[in-house]
Amino acid sequence: MNLAAMNLVAGTYEQVVWGFKLRLHNENETEQAFLSPIFSHHAHLSPIKALSVSGPIAASSGSDETVRVFDINQRAEIGALIHDNGAASCLAFYGFTPKNSSVNFPVHLITGSEQGSISIFDVEALVHLKSIRAHKKGVNDLTIHPTGRVGLSIGRDLQLCMTNLIKGRRSFGCKLQKEASLIRYGLDGKTFFVVTERVISSHDSEDARLLLSMENSKRVNCIAPAENGLLFTGGEDCSVRAWDPMTGKVAFSFENAHSTRLKGLVVFGERYDQGDDAPYIIASASSDGFIKVWDLRMATERPTPLEEASIKCRLTCFGGSCIRASRKSLKS
Repeated sequence: MNLAAMNLVAGTYEQVVWGFKLRLHNENETEQAFLSPIFSHHAHLSPIKALSVSGPIAASSGSDETVRVFDINQRAEIGALIHDNGAASCLAFYGFTPKNSSVNFPVHLITGSEQGSISIFDVEALVHLKSIRAHKKGVNDLTIHPTGRVGLSIGRDLQLCMTNLIKGRRSFGCKLQKEASLIRYGLDGKTFFVVTERVISSHDSEDARLLLSMENSKRVNCIAPAENGLLFTGGEDCSVRAWDPMTGKVAFSFENAHSTRLKGLVVFGERYDQGDDAPYIIASASSDGFIKVWDLRMATERPTPLEEASIKCRLTCFGGSCIRASRKSLKS
């Protein structure tokens, strides 16, 4: 029985974007995963810096100051966005078509630039809507609240900024003690997480109050919140760890999951056959080009991936999403 299908996308130092289809099957209570490459595209004139994936749509950015948008199902590039405020260092989709629509794809794309600005684009029309001066130096990362109303960003100016996406303006800013590299809202939007080197701090979304800190053994390069409240991390220690933000302790981990440092994590949470929203499948990617798929229910045993693939390139970024609908064209 086919349980689910997912899209996975990897960006590389060699300027190529790779797309994969992950299919899960359950035969006689045995989980099987099939990871198949479906496209590769020489998207940029420089190494790929960041990417974002939402449903069948992906976007990538490079130092060539362009953002490329792809339809994964059609294995084709839809178009390019000219980023005139410097190269986009981070990307995030937000806003979606109505649930009763025949397709499900993002409405807006927000980018953070190396010049400190936040830009908002219309995905369907591929047009720039607004730029907001949020930071005095480059934006390191950004995250969008589940409501799509506000976004948080961190920059090289040691600032944490909130942007009102409805009014299109910066609404709040505060100084950080150290430069942060990653920021992510929890899936319920009640908390957000900030990564500074090897420390992950949890904050209340209402007032940015520090709730607790979690310290990893080495630098954290990627984080992914899950539907059951756990926070997954990967980094220089080559391991995948699941943290309990309520206690600040590691719930479980896959030690030495990769041979080199991790560059990306994607958590898939929905069991389509049983309606169980607990995450049980996670995909991880390392800088040597390996992508691995794990069954989290096997966390107490010796970590053996369900499936793995190698793109034989230097991987720089990684993302993915569940497949809800296919479409012929974004502009159809």
